[in-house]
Amino acid sequence: MGVQCGCHKVKAADWHNKVISFENRSFYTEKIPLIFHIPIGLGKRIEALQEEIRLKEYKIIEPVTTLMKDGTFSGLIMTEIEKPRFFDPQIYTFGPSLMYCYVSTEPWNNLRADFLLAKKNFDSQGKKVKSLYFRYTTCPRCSGVQGYQTLLFLEPET
Repeated sequence: MGVQCGCHKVKAADWHNKVISFENRSFYTEKIPLIFHIPIGLGKRIEALQEEIRLKEYKIIEPVTTLMKDGTFSGLIMTEIEKPRFFDPQIYTFGPSLMYCYVSTEPWNNLRADFLLAKKNFDSQGKKVKSLYFRYTTCPRCSGVQGYQTLLFLEPET
């Protein structure tokens, strides 16, 4: 019997080449090391991050949305929570920037070509990329059964 997927897959048509807003959505964040833009120990770090969120008594919004913000040697993992009533430096709330979304079905270590294609589409609109976020909608256990699906979000410079 195959592995039963518990990951939240999305309909590619609802996201691919669309403009998305995360305005006023709050995310609890933590740094993560990257090697050539690939996160190290992402699954375990997401589990630890979600446990820390529960210990701080924040409420995770369902279905769980976890983003990974790209960086040179480190990035951020970010899980969406209900907006807190007080300031916490580990919480990032998005501003009004609209992000361009691109859906990739490539394995995680082969996302560069899709990023370059998404960036080319973004650049053709006269915009420059400020930040890149990934939303992995399959885990390593499920990818063998369901295939890979990653949402790439390109945030423009303002």
